[in-house]
Order: sequence, then structure tokens, then C-alpha cells
Amino acid sequence: MIAFVNPFNNSHLYSYVACLLSNDIVSKEKIVIYHNSENYDERKHDKFKALSRFKNFREWKNIYDDDLNEYSKIHFLSLVPGNAPIILDLIDQEKNIDKKIHIILTDDEVNRWRRVKQIFGKLRPSKRYKIDENVIQVLLSVDNYIINKTFGDLLKNILERDVLSTNYSFFIPDKFLPMSLDGVDEIRFKYTILFDTRSPQKVNYIRFLLSFIMFLIFNKKLSSVKIKLYTWKLSSGSFLSYFARFLETIIGKLSKLRKLNLHWSKISRMPYDEYQKLMSKVNFLILRGRGGVGGALTFLNANGILLARQGSLNAKSFKEKLGPESIFAFSNFINALKKIFSIKEDEYRSRIKKQKRCYQQFQLDRNTYLKKFYK
Repeated sequence: MIAFVNPFNNSHLYSYVACLLSNDIVSKEKIVIYHNSENYDERKHDKFKALSRFKNFREWKNIYDDDLNEYSKIHFLSLVPGNAPIILDLIDQEKNIDKKIHIILTDDEVNRWRRVKQIFGKLRPSKRYKIDENVIQVLLSVDNYIINKTFGDLLKNILERDVLSTNYSFFIPDKFLPMSLDGVDEIRFKYTILFDTRSPQKVNYIRFLLSFIMFLIFNKKLSSVKIKLYTWKLSSGSFLSYFARFLETIIGKLSKLRKLNLHWSKISRMPYDEYQKLMSKVNFLILRGRGGVGGALTFLNANGILLARQGSLNAKSFKEKLGPESIFAFSNFINALKKIFSIKEDEYRSRIKKQKRCYQQFQLDRNTYLKKFYK
């Protein structure tokens, strides 16, 4: 039996369970989810619609009364001041339970802890970096973490001790992403570009806009090309937001002056099924350096070409897991735009086929590994 403790109903933990179920890694009879039933909304939390027939939910506080010896693994998502006391309570309550606890960490958390150690020379409480004495105590007590390999190695350096890090990267429900080669030859090739899988950092977005302006000014061959650009709506109120809108206005006026066939759509957060439809319209995705992997995999399945900054965690991870054909690495945004507009239809289709074959092999290898992990 495997327990997933989710007192704050984090939707990502439900997604992990959906992955295990939809990929036939673990049967539903062997999984228990401890959560807050009052705040559980199936439409909101089960975005992959994989838990509609799942019945093994329990109130999270019941974990203190249940026999934890029946579980081979107990999962928590993230390690923050909110859930650290729960983990410590379980460790105090049951002997050797710390060996069964596996915490699924995010890159952001490890980055925060790294920053704390850089500033203070050791881990210490900091509200700004969301770390308190309980978090530190858990890090000293628990040895098992599920995280990207690069950040697993970083965690070892932060803690100055050996921990067991299981690489869980690139894990989303393949049932909903059938990587079939069927239909690739019928793909309609267009220069349709999405900047990032979610609202980007404003500084990064401004750099992209400045690069796009320079690219439009100095590239004279674009007048015959139809361009569709998707970017995310920014929150208002800051100088960077106003400056970004100013640059967007310049691009709009410049495209009219150059008589470019540029169509620009601003998008905002949307339900997952609409997100999938969006990805199916896009041919090129410029991905952030770290994070957004789930959206990127959804995009790859929808027959698109992925780009990420050279040397970034995403560029390294995709090349490591899916092979060098899975992503274009660029040195700067102008370089990325040059790559996009240099690709022709035949090359596009050829690359898509290679991507799908790489992902199919990755699916097999990953599922084999995880079945052993949860055996």
C-alpha cells in the first residue's frame, strides 16, 4: 500500500496519483489519499479526470490513527512550514516511519534552501525563503526525496550528507498524451509561436519583446510569412508591466509599418482541456529555463518543436531524457527566432517523428523503472 498525504489538497499531488493509475504503475486498490474532503473539488483537482472512480480517500487527520505499517511508502508533496509539523509528528509517533516517507520536492524549494545556505552559510529559519525549524528538522531526519537528478545532487550538497533522490521528472499521464506517429504527415505547418507554458517572469518576457523588435527590424524576409504569436497576459501595476505593454505597442506599430502578417493573442490561465487545444494550435514553444515540463510534454505530444536556452535545466533534462532531437537549444532570443524561421516544412515533420520515437522509448524505460520502485 502507498499513502499520499495531501492536507492542503495540492492539485499536483492528485496529478501524481493520476500518473500512477493511468500508466498502470500501481493499481487503485494499493493507493490511499489522505486529504481535506471538504475542500476537494473534482473539477479543480482532478484535471486529468483519472480519479473519478477512485474511492480510497480518507481525511488527512486520520493518518494519525491508522496503522502506518501497512504502507510501503508515504508520500508528501513539497516541504514547507505548513506540512513539516505533520511529517515530524508521524516520525515521532511511529518507529522507523522516516524510512517510508518519500517527499516529492520542487526545484523552487531546493533553490530557496540553496540561497539560504549561500547567504548564511547554513540552513536557518527564514520567512522570505519559506523555511523554519520544522522544515530543517525534516531535512535532517528524512532520507528519501523524489526530485530531478540535478537538484537531487544539489540537495546533497546543501545538507552535506547523502540522501536518496529518485528522479521523477517528466512524469505526466501518458494515457492522455498518446504519442502516436499517426497524422504527422498531415500536420499543417505554420509559424505559430507560444512564449512559455505559463505566465513568464516579466524580465524574461521583456527580453523576448526587445529581441522580437530587433528581429522584426533587421529581418526583411518576414513580409511574406504569416506569424501567429501567443503570449500570456501580465499582471498590472508594476513598472515592468507598463514597460512590457509599451514594447508590445511598438511591435504592433512596427508590424503595421512593415505590413507584416502578424496575429497576436494574449492568453490567460485556462482549464486543462482548453490548454491542450491551445497546444495543438502551436508549432513552436519557447520554454523557460526551469519548470513548465508538464506543459512542454503536452506541447510535444501536440506535434510541436520545443526551444529552451542553452545550458538551462530544461535544455539539459530534455536532451538527457528524450535525446538531442527533443529540443532546440538557443543562446539568446534572437537566436531562437532565427532557428524558428529557418525551419521548413519537411524538416519540421522529420523532427516531430524523431521526437515521438524518443518519447515512446522514454515511456517504456520510465514505466519499467517506476514499477520496480513501487513494487
